[in-house]
Amino acid sequence: MSEIKIGPIATEWYRPCIEGRSFTTNFQLGRTIIAHYGENAVDLSRKLAAAGSTLSRRDTEQVDKFFLRASKEIYRLPSDLTHPRSFYKECKESAIAAVQYFGQLVPELAEDFEMRGEIAKISDRPSDLLRYLASPVSENEDPLKKGAIFPTLAYEAQRHAILHYQIGIIESRALNAGLSNLLADVQDLLNERLFAGVTGKGDPIPLESYHDDQTNRVVGFPDRSSERLLTAHLKRQRITVRNVPEVGYVHKKDREKELGPTIVKTWVKALRNGGVVHIDEALQDSIGMRFVLMDDAVPPEQFADLVISVIKAGIESRLDSNHPRALPRIDKVVDDPDTNTDHGQSTEINFNARKKIWFEGISTPMELIFYDRATFLNSEMEVGTQDSKTGLFMGRAHKLFELRRAREVIRVPFPKEVYPLDDYVLNKAFVNQSKQLAFSRLNMHKAA
Repeated sequence: MSEIKIGPIATEWYRPCIEGRSFTTNFQLGRTIIAHYGENAVDLSRKLAAAGSTLSRRDTEQVDKFFLRASKEIYRLPSDLTHPRSFYKECKESAIAAVQYFGQLVPELAEDFEMRGEIAKISDRPSDLLRYLASPVSENEDPLKKGAIFPTLAYEAQRHAILHYQIGIIESRALNAGLSNLLADVQDLLNERLFAGVTGKGDPIPLESYHDDQTNRVVGFPDRSSERLLTAHLKRQRITVRNVPEVGYVHKKDREKELGPTIVKTWVKALRNGGVVHIDEALQDSIGMRFVLMDDAVPPEQFADLVISVIKAGIESRLDSNHPRALPRIDKVVDDPDTNTDHGQSTEINFNARKKIWFEGISTPMELIFYDRATFLNSEMEVGTQDSKTGLFMGRAHKLFELRRAREVIRVPFPKEVYPLDDYVLNKAFVNQSKQLAFSRLNMHKAA
């Protein structure tokens, strides 16, 4: 059974009670579990759980084997690259990490949203998760409900199963596209054709900038003869760069999006667009590179065109010479329209130019983002001011952006019916963390 036959994931899947979900959602959830475990195993597990018993050792082994065989088809795993058992373990660990991400982002809430040990330390056997999914639920010991588990554990098993499926789709598509190899091969081309000097060498250079005392926004650079305002402070740091002939120093960083922020992004988009989670959108910016121009000789938009032309020429050269690391040809390059250098206190991360490259035969694009110094520093450190309604800082700094997104979706993985934390306490924790992040960035790299 393929993921299409199971049906699209929706944020409603994460609601804890059958009564709180639509018939369609409950039907799709049931089909998802059956697709992974088989109808006979699900029915047997429920009957045994109701009687206070569990699957036999032989039945457990058969359930595990069925799950792993089904995974190859559900996720369309490339048999030459991935073993289903390893894939299950990776998805299991990623599903746990995606939940723990919220506690790491807002440590004040880590205790309130801590996972039960039965899920946080669940084994690599798929049958163990089925045991929790099939168990009756009770808040207290009930002789009529033998083998019952506590409602919170029941919900966390449900959430884990859904996250495992969602992450499995994301990871399998990345595997099938060979995205990591693609990123490495493009880096190899840039070493050959764009950057000067020995491959892998980077030169640390000083970077000084003036920042507003309140918002931490860049207001000038000493090397541009900018006068330091009375309401600004100097930041001094070192940044590693490569030299590009006729362009100058460029700071480059690879980017592979972590699954925590990726999952949050899918929920944010789903909540804003009818609740359906679109996996393809999560993969649109999953890998790529960031380039920061340290000089003013060439605008970022012009440098973006240069990088694309270098990659195209390198691909053609390798194809013509039958190079062992030949890349697929570029199918199309798209300029992202949502690029503005100044939105004031933007709720989005800003940059100067963004290119998405689609390669032939690969459905997931590679994203290249280009910045000048000021825009890059603002995307890392601008805190803005506090929103009058939420109390959250609204600057461009990426961690503040992540925090705002997490606040928007917090009740998807942590529904109030299961985690009855008072909204006032929840909001206060996010505001406190926003203040702490803003304070740390205001003082980051601050010159004495």
